[in-house]
Amino acid sequence: MEAWDLLREKLLVTRIEEFSPASYSCCFCDSQEQEIIYCQDCGPTAYYCHTCCMRIHKNILFHKPHQWKQSMYVPMLMTNELARKDHVCETSYSSTIYAVDVKGSQHVCKINLCRCEDPAVTLLRYSLWPATPTNPRISFDLRFMELLSILQLECCLPAKSFCEALEALHSNYIKLISNAEKNIYRSVVGDCLTEYNFHRSSLNTRKNITESSFSTECPICLKTPSIVSMDANFGLVHKCSSGIDQGRQSARHKNLFFLDHGDLKKFIDDYAVETKSTNSECSNFQAGSVIRSKVKNKKLDVTGIFGSVCKHDIPIYFADLAHGERLSYPVYILKCVLENRPNDHLVVMYDIACMLHKHLQKTNNKDLLEKCSFAVPVFHSFAHNTACQLTYGQRFADSTGMTDGEGIERLWSYLRGFRKITKEMTISNRQDLLTEAMLHHTEKQIWGIGNRMAEKLKKCDKVMQDNDAIISEILVEFGEPIEVIESWKGDWKSQCSKKNSKALYLNADEEYVECLKQIDSKKQLFELAETEDEKLELERCIERLSLSCTKLKKKSSFKELELSSERQQQIFQSARGKRIYSSLVKLKELATDRQYLSSLMRKYADGQAIGIRVSKQFTINLNKIKKEVENYNVVVNEENHFQMFLTPASEIFSQLDSRKLSEKQQKAVQSKSLYEHAAEEYKMILKEITDYFNYISYQSSEITRSIDNLMSQEQTRYNLGMMQYLSLKHFNIESLFNNCFRLFEDLVTDFQTVPNTVHDQLTIHMSNSTNKPYEEELEIILQEIENYENNELDGSGDNFVGDDDDVMDVWMRMMMMKRRRIDSHHYVLFIKTSIGH
Repeated sequence: MEAWDLLREKLLVTRIEEFSPASYSCCFCDSQEQEIIYCQDCGPTAYYCHTCCMRIHKNILFHKPHQWKQSMYVPMLMTNELARKDHVCETSYSSTIYAVDVKGSQHVCKINLCRCEDPAVTLLRYSLWPATPTNPRISFDLRFMELLSILQLECCLPAKSFCEALEALHSNYIKLISNAEKNIYRSVVGDCLTEYNFHRSSLNTRKNITESSFSTECPICLKTPSIVSMDANFGLVHKCSSGIDQGRQSARHKNLFFLDHGDLKKFIDDYAVETKSTNSECSNFQAGSVIRSKVKNKKLDVTGIFGSVCKHDIPIYFADLAHGERLSYPVYILKCVLENRPNDHLVVMYDIACMLHKHLQKTNNKDLLEKCSFAVPVFHSFAHNTACQLTYGQRFADSTGMTDGEGIERLWSYLRGFRKITKEMTISNRQDLLTEAMLHHTEKQIWGIGNRMAEKLKKCDKVMQDNDAIISEILVEFGEPIEVIESWKGDWKSQCSKKNSKALYLNADEEYVECLKQIDSKKQLFELAETEDEKLELERCIERLSLSCTKLKKKSSFKELELSSERQQQIFQSARGKRIYSSLVKLKELATDRQYLSSLMRKYADGQAIGIRVSKQFTINLNKIKKEVENYNVVVNEENHFQMFLTPASEIFSQLDSRKLSEKQQKAVQSKSLYEHAAEEYKMILKEITDYFNYISYQSSEITRSIDNLMSQEQTRYNLGMMQYLSLKHFNIESLFNNCFRLFEDLVTDFQTVPNTVHDQLTIHMSNSTNKPYEEELEIILQEIENYENNELDGSGDNFVGDDDDVMDVWMRMMMMKRRRIDSHHYVLFIKTSIGH
């Protein structure tokens, strides 16, 4: 900060100085000109006379020269003329068009068009994107469109905000605003930008250019994922007032990601589902309930998106929601996914996977049940009870490896940024933009997949080492073999499962006796009541109990029963014992859950999102314990504090005939599961690396075949342009392969390689072009090295024979030549000479 304080005034003075000409000499002809012309777009030292300025800018678009007039720069009014050099036509004509540069400035251009080619196509030849497909009056520099497109996809920036930002750009020079200038935002928004995005993605993915495309699917899963993560997003809505336009399907990308709306609607309408909840064990989730999935806002015709991604976070299938998160949507997505992998097993990771699994069992959907297993993602599992986590939690579910299942949430966090844009678009343009965003996301994932696999391999190693040590320590302490951990896991599940708990069951006699006891207790309270309100309330309670007692008497085996009879006391004690046992079972289940949650609380920091979820579950668990302790105290007629029931090892649970599972035993179960999942993930990654390399090699082979095919054809401009385009794509493929090869060359060997064809050609061409000016310098340096070895360096100037400065000078020049990419033969010769073999 202090350094900036010292510079602040100097920077301001310098900036103001540069508002005036630094020179009055033309940088080309050296003529002196008092009214010198400065072009900031040409560079910081671009000063011209009038003749040179007009000659240089005759065929250059988007430059705004300013001429110095006494004490100010005055903008020069210039009209650019553009004409094709490769095409002369009798039907040619001139047209004046406004062109917008990358900074948002508008320029008047006189462009030669001809009637044998669409004007929009001709504009593209001049690197201009037409605002309309027919008779365009305004066009945009391709750099403008590229910047807008990438900012929209990367930063979720609305086109309006982009245009307003360009208008707010400050300039040090006067800008003349003409009444004839066009509204940039109105010209670019809508089909103009949407079509450019599609045009851009077609070039990036090679869609409709080569046989296969790139960055449209996972390079490892290839639409046949082994793990699929699903969820709904209710932020990406669409207003009815925004219109439909081309229908409810993407007009350009079709069903690349979004499923056909007609087929989806028919399936949802025909799908029969119970309105009652299919899950009574977990939290009361809003997702999946038809009763709760009514459209909450009649102004919306799309209430959200349901989507799926593979284990590498790359999109698979998506569908617009017309309702809430009905279970029919994930069922339809799964049917579509399984069409591509009919015989393989699929792991389904969904935040309510437990509910979906029970729903499929209830509807007897054998196709999905036979081919799918279900797991709850790591983050969402903490909203489920312990019994559910032990069955469906990712940490305990089979075939999930170290996949956390939250890939769909990571995609939603990116796509949510488009909600302000897409809700105002037509449905078809909305799907096109979201598809573009998913393609952009896919491309980034593909380029980063190698680094993520390398990081995950390191993580797997660490997880296996850490948990192996934990398991060994616990087994030594208990003196048990490793096989005992499976029995501990079974005991843990039994303690937590409500199905295995002994439910409270009272027969008619016991219910009748309890009712009589309650009536007797209320009558005693009535005698002690002091106010009329208390007596009135007790009278009503006695009436209700008497009515219930009359009904129970008909079901019981007693005709008459005295409260003081021995049989009545036996029956009452039996009912009391059952209630005590049932309450203790519930309390021990809650204590077991609390013990597990307590271990998680110590693991995650309070500020972490997972820590917050665990904390909420911890609070809910404590409240349940307190409430159940109150019921227990009423039955035993004692005042027991809830802290007596907080651990499953408490003495109060000794009367239950179940094994006590300690916290260390639970830790051993968790550690063994983590170890197995890490080992499983390690094996999967090694196979995936090979698949990834083979996919890249296939892409390389296809591009190479296409280039070879073009080489044998006539060298038209299209064929030459296609070869340049494919060479660029192969260069990217080579870079991708080389980056991954450096990461995994010691791990896998059975894979196909990618030749560095383009890199090698670049090295040769660049070496030839850069070395020619330095051949003479190379000979001088080689001679200097030879002289140095003979201690005969020339001592002219400030340098002396054998001086360290001479040595440093030679080696610095050597390094500079290395950076200039000297031809390998010369460089080897240079090194050999310099070190004296």
